[in-house]
Amino acid sequence: MSLPGTDPQATLLPAGTAEMHGVLRSMGWQHPERIPAVPAGIPDGAFETDKIVQQYMPVYEELARELGPAARVCEIGVWHGGSLATWKVKFPDGLIAGVDIDPRSHWPEGTVRVVCPQDDESLPGLLAGHSAQWDLIIDDASHDGTLTARTFGHLWPLVRPGGYYVIEDWFVGWWEGQEGTYSMLDLARGMLEFLRGESGAEEVRYRYGLIIIRKAAHAGNMAQVPAEPDRMARENPLRVGQAASPDGGVPGGNGSGHPGHVAA
Repeated sequence: MSLPGTDPQATLLPAGTAEMHGVLRSMGWQHPERIPAVPAGIPDGAFETDKIVQQYMPVYEELARELGPAARVCEIGVWHGGSLATWKVKFPDGLIAGVDIDPRSHWPEGTVRVVCPQDDESLPGLLAGHSAQWDLIIDDASHDGTLTARTFGHLWPLVRPGGYYVIEDWFVGWWEGQEGTYSMLDLARGMLEFLRGESGAEEVRYRYGLIIIRKAAHAGNMAQVPAEPDRMARENPLRVGQAASPDGGVPGGNGSGHPGHVAA
């Protein structure tokens, strides 16, 4: 993977190298050495994305077969654009958008460029300007539990009935230093309650590093959750029916000190 702001065509750093670990640590990853090596049988450079290293691609292959080549796909977290380039191949007739806080990130030709913080309230409107509904939305951005919950609250209403919302890398919630925060592990646990009928969710599926949420085919366009919890709902910001806090945020979360991207 190339460094943010550098030549997007630069050679990717090999998975598992000290150089790659240094880059990931500089972006907030506490234990990049725990990332597994590229599975045997996958050619080097097939796709320039850590979704191969993390062994996520079988899930995305499954979704691509179901959604078809013309799917509307949005990924939060662009960085060097490898994932967006992957979606261009998997959905050749589709609409591919990428959201990142860093304008130096690389959007491949033919993709929609959205520069915006992941939890900004204007983001749904920016995406709706390109498509009122999306077949697949992927959050591979800050990996911060609070920001990820806010982003989900903003963008879940844009997922079309029968579509998917995927949250990546929730395993970072098991790492040290998460005490006293709303971690990605807390977010993953809270998704169980999201299966309550009023949310519009039909299925929440877990696997290593991925949470795959499917919206029911009969769900109305208004099915949504609040973006933030009140103080009593801090343990689960995704709880349907809770009011937002007066300042529009999770107590203790500033929503501004985290990068809008981590890996593509």
